[in-house]
Amino acid sequence: MQSRVFSAITAALAILVPVAACAGGFAGQAKRVSATAPASTTINGIEWKCDADACVGVGKRDQSIDSFMRECRKVSAAVGPFSAYASNGRVMSTGDLNACNRLAEGDRAKLVAAK
Repeated sequence: MQSRVFSAITAALAILVPVAACAGGFAGQAKRVSATAPASTTINGIEWKCDADACVGVGKRDQSIDSFMRECRKVSAAVGPFSAYASNGRVMSTGDLNACNRLAEGDRAKLVAAK
């Protein structure tokens, strides 16, 4: 059941991302593991807005924030762990997504300690 849900999310992201990427600028989507309070943050000029478990990142620049893994890691550290992540036509695999969330967990701890 869970793999069907993830497959459906991945398919939806795979359809939406290339369309948004063709429009120019950065376009990213993510699904948070749990629906939490709305969040908004800007990371390297990309504005990310999350409502419940859905997050959307939009920016005027054509390039991404960083490498695909670093990009996911930075956003996950800011808004929470993801069950799906995609940007500019790329969809993150399950293994890479798990690594992203694991690495971002340490980054989140550093952000909290710095406050």
